[in-house]
Amino acid sequence: MVEWNRIIRQTGTLTWKNLLVFYKSPIASVIKAILVPIIVTLVFSFLKDIKSSGAGTPYDFSHTGREVLALSDAMAAASSQRLVVATNGIHDTQLNNSINAIFQESGMSQFDLELVDSPNVIFDSCKQSIHGTSLCFAAVVFTAFNSTHAEYVVGLDGDFLTNSPTSAEPGQSVLSKRIMPLQWALNAQIGGFKTTQRPTEKMWDGYIYVTEFEPEEDAGAYWLSLINLIVSPIFVFIFIITTYHIGSAVASERQSGVVELLMAQGVTTTPRILSNLLSFSALYIPGIIICSIILGEVLFVNTSTGLIFILMVLAGLSFIVTSHFIGSFFSKSSVSGMCTCILMVALAFVSLSESLAYYKDTGQMLGLSIVFPPYAFSTFIRDIAGTEESMKAWPNAAIAQEDTMMDGYLYFVCFLIHIFGYGALIFLVEHLRWGVPQRREWSETSDQVALKLTNLSKTYGKKEAVKDFNAEVQHGSVTFLLGPNGSGKTTALKCISGVLNVDDGSKIQFSRDGRSLGLCPQHNVLWDELTIVEHVRLWASLKGIGNTPSAQEIDDVIAECDLTEKAHAAAGTLSGGQKRRLQLAIAFAGGSKVVCIDEASSGLDPLSRRNIWNIIQEGRRHRTTVLTTHFLDEADVLADHIVIMCKGSLVCQGSSIALRAQYGDNYRIRVDDDQETTWRAANSAEATQKILELERLRPDLACHVTFPTLEQVFLRTTSEFGTAVDGTAEDGMVGEGQNTEDDSNTVLEDKILALESEFTGEDLNLDVRQSVGMFWQIWVLFRKRYQLLYRASGMIVYAVNLLLPIILAAALATFFASWDALVTCEDSYNKYIHPVGKDIAPFDAQSIMASTMQYEVLGPTKQFQGGVQDALFVDTLDYLTYDMTDAELLKSRNYTDSEDQFNSDMEKAQGDAGFGIYAPTTQSAVLYHAAAYTSAETGMSGLDLITNRIANSTSNNQARQIRARLRTMSHVEPAHNDLDMPVAILIVLAMIASVSTSVIYPIYERVSNVRALQYSNGVSPFALWTAYLLFDTQFIIMESLVVYGLLFILPTNTVWYSPSAIFGAFVLFGIASYLGCYLLSNVIRRGGYAAALGIHIILFVIYIVAYVGNQEGSAADDVQDIYNSLQAGLGLICPAANLARALWVGRNTFDVLCGKYGQADVSYPFAYAIYGGVYANLTYQIIFLSLVIGIYEYAGTGWFQPLLFWRRKSPMRLHHRVDDGLTSFDSRRDIVLEDSRIHAPRVSDESSILNVSRVSKFFSRSFVAQNISFSISPNQTLALLGSNGAGKTTVINMIRGELRPDFGDIFVNGMSVLTHLRKARLNIGVCPQDDAVDNLTVRQTLEFYAAVKGLQRVKENVDQVLRALDITQYAKVTARALSGGTKRKLTVAIAILGNPPLLLLDEPSTGQDAGAKRILWRALQRIRANRAILFTTHSMEEAEALASKVAIMRTSLLVCGPLQTLNDTYGGAFRLRGSRCENVSADAARKKVYDVFSNMDLPISRYEDTRGIVQFFIKYEKKDLGKILSAMESLKVNDSEKHGAQGHGGSGSARPTESEMKMFEDYTLTEPTLEEVFMNVVKEGE
Repeated sequence: MVEWNRIIRQTGTLTWKNLLVFYKSPIASVIKAILVPIIVTLVFSFLKDIKSSGAGTPYDFSHTGREVLALSDAMAAASSQRLVVATNGIHDTQLNNSINAIFQESGMSQFDLELVDSPNVIFDSCKQSIHGTSLCFAAVVFTAFNSTHAEYVVGLDGDFLTNSPTSAEPGQSVLSKRIMPLQWALNAQIGGFKTTQRPTEKMWDGYIYVTEFEPEEDAGAYWLSLINLIVSPIFVFIFIITTYHIGSAVASERQSGVVELLMAQGVTTTPRILSNLLSFSALYIPGIIICSIILGEVLFVNTSTGLIFILMVLAGLSFIVTSHFIGSFFSKSSVSGMCTCILMVALAFVSLSESLAYYKDTGQMLGLSIVFPPYAFSTFIRDIAGTEESMKAWPNAAIAQEDTMMDGYLYFVCFLIHIFGYGALIFLVEHLRWGVPQRREWSETSDQVALKLTNLSKTYGKKEAVKDFNAEVQHGSVTFLLGPNGSGKTTALKCISGVLNVDDGSKIQFSRDGRSLGLCPQHNVLWDELTIVEHVRLWASLKGIGNTPSAQEIDDVIAECDLTEKAHAAAGTLSGGQKRRLQLAIAFAGGSKVVCIDEASSGLDPLSRRNIWNIIQEGRRHRTTVLTTHFLDEADVLADHIVIMCKGSLVCQGSSIALRAQYGDNYRIRVDDDQETTWRAANSAEATQKILELERLRPDLACHVTFPTLEQVFLRTTSEFGTAVDGTAEDGMVGEGQNTEDDSNTVLEDKILALESEFTGEDLNLDVRQSVGMFWQIWVLFRKRYQLLYRASGMIVYAVNLLLPIILAAALATFFASWDALVTCEDSYNKYIHPVGKDIAPFDAQSIMASTMQYEVLGPTKQFQGGVQDALFVDTLDYLTYDMTDAELLKSRNYTDSEDQFNSDMEKAQGDAGFGIYAPTTQSAVLYHAAAYTSAETGMSGLDLITNRIANSTSNNQARQIRARLRTMSHVEPAHNDLDMPVAILIVLAMIASVSTSVIYPIYERVSNVRALQYSNGVSPFALWTAYLLFDTQFIIMESLVVYGLLFILPTNTVWYSPSAIFGAFVLFGIASYLGCYLLSNVIRRGGYAAALGIHIILFVIYIVAYVGNQEGSAADDVQDIYNSLQAGLGLICPAANLARALWVGRNTFDVLCGKYGQADVSYPFAYAIYGGVYANLTYQIIFLSLVIGIYEYAGTGWFQPLLFWRRKSPMRLHHRVDDGLTSFDSRRDIVLEDSRIHAPRVSDESSILNVSRVSKFFSRSFVAQNISFSISPNQTLALLGSNGAGKTTVINMIRGELRPDFGDIFVNGMSVLTHLRKARLNIGVCPQDDAVDNLTVRQTLEFYAAVKGLQRVKENVDQVLRALDITQYAKVTARALSGGTKRKLTVAIAILGNPPLLLLDEPSTGQDAGAKRILWRALQRIRANRAILFTTHSMEEAEALASKVAIMRTSLLVCGPLQTLNDTYGGAFRLRGSRCENVSADAARKKVYDVFSNMDLPISRYEDTRGIVQFFIKYEKKDLGKILSAMESLKVNDSEKHGAQGHGGSGSARPTESEMKMFEDYTLTEPTLEEVFMNVVKEGE
């Protein structure tokens, strides 16, 4: 029960943490979880309007009427104002006169009127677009004209006739706008009653039975059919952000060390996995719910929204769980996110194998659906769409059986299986791949041993990292694990912490305090969004047992780590030292009684280190601490117990003083004379006597004494294991065999002396770098990319790049093989111009006529009865009722005798009546007709009946019977395949996913600072991007060739127009996309693949929506022009748009091959309107993106900053006083600065290799470097010191050209870095602060930089630096797999290559052990002849060993001068440490020490006694050294020994009192160090 309570508490805490992180990034969370899924769903839903056939119209009826328009009024209101009348070979004067009379009517002269003989003239006069539009109001062709009959056909544009909106309102129908005005004008002239009053028209719209008996026609049937057939897989893009986020987040936890930290501090796998699933579900399910509602209410309108809601939520959960499962295999977030995303999409597209199959196998569908969530979701969407296409609700058993669908309710089962099945598999993967068996044991005893290690061993393959390691750690002690790099320190610490599995036989035993373990890893594991309080509360809750930690407990931990003032600050805003203290607070939280700290102060400045030391010292009272470090002074100050390891084994252990006494070297005494004469002493007594003697003989010279050091202990003990510098190895190789004892001692002695004496060894025989040509750089970079390709990560990325489009093309190849050959518009145009079997060539063969009429309503009765009226009725309407006899036709008339009754009868008919006429006289009439164009001929017949009655009433003889018909003017009708667009979209999406992988390496290269290091070593940005483009272009060419071979050559070449032109579009698309990815890599730091893929898809979706919107919503005359405008607009910014356009041209999708009139010239495929526009746009993109990258690289980001006036900021104290003096630091002491040129003007000093002249740099409103001036001459080494954030790295980056100063100038060998950067860089070797290593081996890395620097003897130079820095044994090891210290040596080796006159080393020895540091120092000492070295460091020991002068800065330069001068001026105090005798109490020792030094007038400060180690300080005065040593020697013996027995010895002598007893077993004295100088200078500077 306790275990389950712990799991529940930890799960809740981690869930709260995840949700809090999401909450602290609200914009990103809302975009990822809400906006993107909803936008994708909305796009998919509203695409249903593609080729909408229109919805059924409810019945509407007009009670008011309007007189039929005059023809001139109708034409004036129309957009097309040309009227063409063709007599069709009828040569009749009356006909011609009638037509001319119409043309001469009032108001007609303003229009384009044509009377022609041949109807074929209409082809040109009313030239039809492919959408059925022209410049003609109408065209009329007479088919008969004689004494008894006149017949003609009215031709209208098909687009106007079919797409004009209809309404029952008067004048809102095609008949009202064009047909009846033209028909009345013709009939009136032919019938001879042109002055008669025009009839009144009234209308109805729709049919009552549509709304009562038949369902409304589905507007999205076409889109649903596409979803059912081929589009359903793209619906997984609703979950694309979800899958990428979860997949990358799971791996990111492992990559950043979160998983190890959780494991070490008692959080098992179960809470971590459950919290991830719960928090990601809470984040993404609300968006999924909204998406399900949109799908149910907008797209799938017949299916229950509740059912869709349930299944969408289950599908979302299955995607979340499955993405977590896939991410569990990876430890790199970028690779994990990409693979998860692509795998899920690919599995969705597997469903196309069933969608496109003629026979579907439900068993196979069910099996794949059970295993793969994307497949199940895609099939689920397809089945709903297939059912909705039939306007039925899903699930529908009949449709499912007919179309071979899965039983709808099986999807519930499938998704539940995914959720629980993959959930279980997550735990299995975590256990098998990452699990660590718990080997720690706890004892309930309360003895003094807090931790006991017995036979601790850890083996990696055949390598023993830790071997039979035995140690004990006492309660409340501070124990240090020391050792060279690779000695097993960190491995041992991880084994203790429980994050590594140990070998059988190993025992790790804790006391009961060990149940509350805290771990502080080497690299900080923090969430930038969370505050300090939130971090501490989180970890206290995770580690706590029982109740939730109180606010007071949390405050206490924060106060202990000196973070109270920053308690509510986000971790991302903290300095390096504050972050390290927060990491300690995390380790202390929850009442941890045992804490393991890996490299507590690595990378911190001395001030921050002292803060960390104080925290650890204060914690002795209530916790046991085990630490590792590379700083021996840190162990010397803090350690109660030191354990030294080497090659996985225990070498020695004990207190610092005991180890120095046992393993330390001789005491050395030195005087400040010209020869710096040195003496040696065997013990402290001899050293004291020598000091006193020298002070008597040479009172004018200062004496110095060096006691045995922990460094000597470290080097001596580890040298026995082959880790000391081999004296026989010329360049300092490590581990080259065992030395004899004498040899080892000699080597050690020489090594120590080399640290403090000038080294004048010969320079390494390295070639001097040369300027290399651009083509050579391109080749070297190109070759490097091939070397990276052979790494696992490179293989994965480019396998995705190649295989994704190829697999899709292979799947589509057989599908394309079944398609018919492409029918071009040229063929369609020939059929249009030369029709077969048509009586009127320019018109369609069939009339626009409705179904058979049921009846007509006529009135008054007497006006429509009689033989004449019967004959007129039959003669006018018989062509509409070919299935009725004349008698039946006459019986269809319904009569009414009042206008009110007539109106009532028409309204009651509700669309069943063909038309209605109420004509009380022949001169006045009301005509009811349908508004829909499908009933236009019926309405025309009604008007013919009216005009024929009028003509007969006004004619002396029987008038001609006039009969008008209606047709659409024919136009070119391109052949279409409804699958063209979705297939093209699938191909483009696959290509987008493929090319987007090109962003991954450039982002890694920039973020890891590899690119900056390459630039600093002379690599040209032009060469770099050209090489990368050439490298990536290979892949687009390869995959384009394969895709082209599968889809565009025999036998599928006939389905494409000029398929050979499409190949170039693929290649240019790839190049443009690569350049876009390169540009993107310069502005984002993580999630590169998702960003590149997302931007590509968003632009592409906008393009598709614009195309579809144009097709459905634009005026038909404008469609093709808008297509071209879209191509010229969006096509310029979206590479995918151009690839889609090429595919659409190839398949004539959207009729892009036809032109406006279907007669476009397609003889030249590369015309701009065809493939030429695609090639042009892609070429423009390539040029534009190349220019932008060039401007970014060569002009920097500052060129556009002045344009952003609202962001212009500068420091409030910015003025030209930065040039007036050295610094604002006013020292209270007089320091003679060695460099008199510090105030020199801004010119190059020819005697200096480096001259920094009054340089300042600010960001926003804060200076990061202010008025910095210094110079370095040949053979000089300057150590640039400062706290974290003091501006040291900024100065280095300005010198190397990575940053541009806002003021001042920098000269390297007389060349300005600002104006001659490339030439200046030829003289600079750079070791940056961060380990800028690529995924190459050590030798490949060095050979690459040697080639870039133009070295002739590449192998020889590389071999030399490998030996010099002792990394020969790692030559074939991947650089990223090296330890931190070895990476630093590799980076220094890169800087040394090319023998540059100026070396810039930014913290070169970070992470290196004492021996490795000294090997590095020796290499630097060997090459510093005739060159200048500038280095930054947090190791004062390093500065003392290497620097000839020191500069200390804190934004501005505080002091700069020789090391000895600074020591003398700012030195603080002697530090004395003694090991108190066991039989002496702490109080007695304290009293005795104070008494002795008070008698000598030497005040004591900061006295401490910790576990028998006494430490105190005496003010530094050179003349007091002898007195201090004498005092300490007196404390090493008791009073009786000092004064002698004088003959009174013997057994009867009295035992000395405690105050007379010996106080110290041994002691050490340390003179003021550079670290103390640094702290004093910084303190005064504040």
